[in-house]
Amino acid sequence: MFRRSSRGFTLIELLVVIAIIAILIALLLPAVQQAREAARRTQCRNNLKQMGLALHNYHDNSGRFPLGELYAYNGNWKARILPFMDQGPLYNNFTWAAASFQSVSGAFIPALAGTIVPALNCPSSPLPQVGVSGPNANTGNAQNHDYTGVMGAYPDPAGRTAECLDTGSSWGSFACANGLLLVNETVGIRDNTDGTSNTIIVGEQSGDVAGRDMRANYWGGWCGTSFNVGSVGVPVTSAPASTTMVSTGVTTLRYAPNADQGATTAVTCVASSGCDNPWSHNVPLSSYHEGGIHTLMADGAVRFISENISLVTYRQLGARDDGQVVGEF
Repeated sequence: MFRRSSRGFTLIELLVVIAIIAILIALLLPAVQQAREAARRTQCRNNLKQMGLALHNYHDNSGRFPLGELYAYNGNWKARILPFMDQGPLYNNFTWAAASFQSVSGAFIPALAGTIVPALNCPSSPLPQVGVSGPNANTGNAQNHDYTGVMGAYPDPAGRTAECLDTGSSWGSFACANGLLLVNETVGIRDNTDGTSNTIIVGEQSGDVAGRDMRANYWGGWCGTSFNVGSVGVPVTSAPASTTMVSTGVTTLRYAPNADQGATTAVTCVASSGCDNPWSHNVPLSSYHEGGIHTLMADGAVRFISENISLVTYRQLGARDDGQVVGEF
């Protein structure tokens, strides 16, 4: 009888097997990454849907949408809808004074330090959730938010000149009152004559501008505005032109989504023109999602808007009552 001898793999055979495995991994890895990003995008959409539901519940209770932001950094719309986002205990910590939100020189309530409301961060964004980020001056470690309210569009799509305020020649920034989440005043669905499905109320701002964190999180994501425009109900547009004013939590649609600071065309933002610091009013909506951003429409629907959208259409979506016919987007 002959004994059958066994032999192992040769070096060449082993290398071939390793190469095949490496090719399979290379083929599968993009699919895995795409699946993960799809899940992250779904979560981002759900965050906006949760905010939309909270805004509508707030509207049902008060008959109007909340203040976009208020003087003395006295909170913005995200703080005001917390009870409708299952965050009642956090809401009850606010004293609705500057010391509640301003995280400079210790003027900041401890309840906000490091507190994370998950629905206010996009899972696709690698930018920090808390603490100082770029020029945000967030020394009190308040949460940095990835979504911002829309106060309107500049220039006004209907050509009106009294809808926006120049907030300082050194910043070149315009605060507008033709949207839905405004400075120092409130509006409701009845004021949204263009239709709630044609008006953006909240936009994603989870990306960067030319490699810098320009999200509207000056002193953290909860603050309001620095400028006292009088009692609640007095529109910001009643202030004198070139009034110095900083902002947190709202923006004006002036530049294209994902626009890079430093360029000089109409669809990108220009240095010192309201988009190159987080306290101005024209910081672009942005994201790390491929090709565009998520937006919350006033009717509660979430739409993904391409970064190549017509700038005319995009600005029309930022205004609630310009009377223009919005095309496909």
